[in-house]
Amino acid sequence: VGSDVRTSYVFMHETSVEVVRGVWLKISPQVRTDPTGPHPALTRMVYGASLLPRTHVNVDLSYYRDRNRRFDVTTSTLLAQLHLYL
Repeated sequence: VGSDVRTSYVFMHETSVEVVRGVWLKISPQVRTDPTGPHPALTRMVYGASLLPRTHVNVDLSYYRDRNRRFDVTTSTLLAQLHLYL
């Protein structure tokens, strides 16, 4: 029995830097390969900021820009999170 198994890989990296005490900026490029062709199937750029104003409080803001090359679609998402640690 023959099977047509194709593998897709995801490559990502995240870099963060503290610009001012308690404020971190980050960038994270991500790529998902297309097993049927030579070009990436999906690319994503993530831009974010983490605010650490006080102990046990964290505010995260992230902007995602996804590009699907197979269907020629680009989407954007803004995510805001509030974390409280006890």
